[in-house]
Formats: sequence, structure tokens, C-alpha cells
Amino acid sequence: IELLVVVLIIGILAAIALPQYQKAVEKSRATQAITLLKSIYQAQKGYQLANGTYAGNLDELSIDIPWTGTTSALSGASDSRSTADWALDLVKNEVATILAITRLTGKYAGISFRYYVDGTLTPQDTLICVELLQGAYIFDGEQGDYCQKVVHGTWARTSSGGYIYKL
Repeated sequence: IELLVVVLIIGILAAIALPQYQKAVEKSRATQAITLLKSIYQAQKGYQLANGTYAGNLDELSIDIPWTGTTSALSGASDSRSTADWALDLVKNEVATILAITRLTGKYAGISFRYYVDGTLTPQDTLICVELLQGAYIFDGEQGDYCQKVVHGTWARTSSGGYIYKL
């Protein structure tokens, strides 16, 4: 009976700890992606100061991007890099310059971290988290499941593309 009680207690603890562990692992992955995105954003701002315009290609920036795949999560991307789990996109067109890292796989596929560097999209120069509602990668969770609960974003607004949170 004592052994049964010990096994039961371990099972209960595991059931409680596993979701917290998975959330911590995902937060770590998101932090890595956000760090890369912030570095690229700073390089884009430096490029603009030096050249008077924003770079249309990631190779023009003074930063080493270790991702070698070419999967794109945003339509109209002028340059894309990817890993098995994430896509990095640079969109530069007449409407805006956008930097985005989007989750492609797993439970949290359809999450995108973005900077609207210039143009008509808002908020500009603010890191945002988007739970995507349309496009090739759609978030399958409830509103706020990722951007609020995992990366602690603050609700900003709903757009046609998804739920937007400021980080």
C-alpha cells in the first residue's frame, strides 16, 4: 500500500510538473527567436542610418544569420531564412518593411514575433507577438494561450491577420 501511495504521489507530481516544464522549454525557444529578431532589427536600423533606406535582403545587414533554410511564412517576403521549427522573413515593399519570426511546427505553430520597421502598419518599432488567424500557418489555440500566457504580452488589438500583443 505504501508503494502504491508513493507511485500515486509521483504520478500526480509528474502530471503537474510536465506542463510547466513544456512551457519553460517553449519560453526558452521563444527567447532565442526574439533575441535573433532584435539583433536583426538593430542591424536594419543601423543600415538605414548608413544608407538612408532599409535593406531589402538579409545579406545586406551586418549580422550573421545561422539559419540556412528558405521556408517563408509571410507572403511577399523579399528574403527568408528558416530552421525546421522557425521561419525568418524580411518583407520590404511599398507598404512597409517588416521583420518576422514565425513558428512553423509543434503545438505553437502559427505564432509570429514581428517588428513593423516602417510604413503604414502599427505599432511601429515595437516588438509584437501575433497569434495568426490566416495564412499558411494558423495558431490552433485559444486567444492569449501563447502571447499572454507564455511570453507575457499585453493585449493590443485584433487585426484580420490575428491577435496582436505588445511585448
